[in-house]
Amino acid sequence: ALLHAAAPWNADPEVVLGCIAIDGASLRFAAKSLQSDRQFMLKAVQVDGMCLQFAAGVIQSDKTIALLAVGNKASALCHVPPWLAGDRQVVLAALAQDGRVLQMLCHTDRDDEQVVCAAVTA
Repeated sequence: ALLHAAAPWNADPEVVLGCIAIDGASLRFAAKSLQSDRQFMLKAVQVDGMCLQFAAGVIQSDKTIALLAVGNKASALCHVPPWLAGDRQVVLAALAQDGRVLQMLCHTDRDDEQVVCAAVTA
């Protein structure tokens, strides 16, 4: 719906959050100002963690936002910058949401007892 919305609507946080609730990929058509707004993106990734892929780079690098995104949808881990995707807290948050994320991790993480236990108990 945002693809065909007039310019003022794609910058309206409530309209965009409503669209994200239906389809997280709608964020790609939102105004860049929302994609780079930390407060807005905190809400967006809680609605759909995969919104992280359409966030501005500085937002993708925000650990709090990354934690919320992977906690909502573990597969959002593939949109977290590599240096942050290896962060133990981020990895454990993703595994708590979906243990199958273990297959996305590097060998070092897969050899970690706490990481494997988190995956198995998810």
